[in-house]
Amino acid sequence: MPSEVFILIAGLFGSGKSTLARGIIRSDGGGKNFKNYLVTNGGKYTFFGRYLESSKYGGADGVSGRTSATLNSVFLQSSTPFFIAEGKRLFSFGALFLQTFYIAKRQAIISLDCDVETTLKRIEERSGRTGENSNRTYLKTYNSILEKYISIGTPVFRINANQTKEVVLKETLDIIRGFRDGVL
Repeated sequence: MPSEVFILIAGLFGSGKSTLARGIIRSDGGGKNFKNYLVTNGGKYTFFGRYLESSKYGGADGVSGRTSATLNSVFLQSSTPFFIAEGKRLFSFGALFLQTFYIAKRQAIISLDCDVETTLKRIEERSGRTGENSNRTYLKTYNSILEKYISIGTPVFRINANQTKEVVLKETLDIIRGFRDGVL
């Protein structure tokens, strides 16, 4: 039986998706990496992709090959209460991704909303390159996609990712607790 709740962490490049995922993993005792997924030691979460300490990136952006097909396979084999996926590649929302996302009994999107200037600074700090072309041009499309999800009733939780990573993690864990406690 796959995970009951599927959470997609979304945001622009540099908004803190992988940083947030690593914080959630640490909150459940760390995790064990497998080929295309990680399971936390406390048994609460399965994360799509790998989160190696040696990599600045994680999640779907580190999966090679057909990302949506791999996601589907990993999700169907997951057995933790929560399945979490993040990465810019997932936000292209192919048909197989959508089918997988809506297999879960409950799903939600956590959107890390961050001003473009902050994301560009973060991108440059970690890679030495700017994300000028991608983030500035993609922001309108990104918000439009979120609005489509909201219009069909998918819960979208928008978190101000300009805050410290500790505050973003706390707000995210509060949302996850709401699912666990039956509030959401």
